[in-house]
Amino acid sequence: MIRIGKLEGEIRDVVNDRASFGYELVADEDAWNRLTSSLDLLGDTALGLLDFEERKFGQPESGEAYLRFYGVVQALVLQQEAIATIYSVLYRKNLDVDTKSSWEALRRFRNRAVGHPLDGRSYSLAGDLRTFVARAVMTPEEILTISFEEKTGAQRSERFNLSKHYDGYKTEAITVLQEIRAEQDRRRPDGDAV
Repeated sequence: MIRIGKLEGEIRDVVNDRASFGYELVADEDAWNRLTSSLDLLGDTALGLLDFEERKFGQPESGEAYLRFYGVVQALVLQQEAIATIYSVLYRKNLDVDTKSSWEALRRFRNRAVGHPLDGRSYSLAGDLRTFVARAVMTPEEILTISFEEKTGAQRSERFNLSKHYDGYKTEAITVLQEIRAEQDRRRPDGDAV
């Protein structure tokens, strides 16, 4: 997460030098505001996630552990939104993310276990899913979720390795941010890299 934070700072430095980068965006106030608020969100989430890397979930089965779990998963999706917005403002197109990536795995997990645990959409005709996180199995390496299908009552469980997907996501996010940073250099009117 340190590298993501550093890339956020590098991208911000170029953005804040309006003479070299902002020439395209100054006239579009909404694009400028989307970009700068996304940079703030990227920096804030990098700071919070760095704390998670150092302290994980805290004491097992404590209130802090649950706040950290829900907060980390939510912060990852917020960070994804920030990166995707920075990309879309700069490139004027949406970021295309591989459906088999850790980026998407984290997003699906968040939506099911944290974002919409009471009315998550099922990919079958079984209706909504009711999902909970099993308290007995909640570490960064293994999080057990149990879902019940609304219409059939069928139960399914999933063990999710947050650490594995977190590490994969960081690599994917760094790649996108490096691409953004390189594009900033290509677009500089003076042709000089920062």
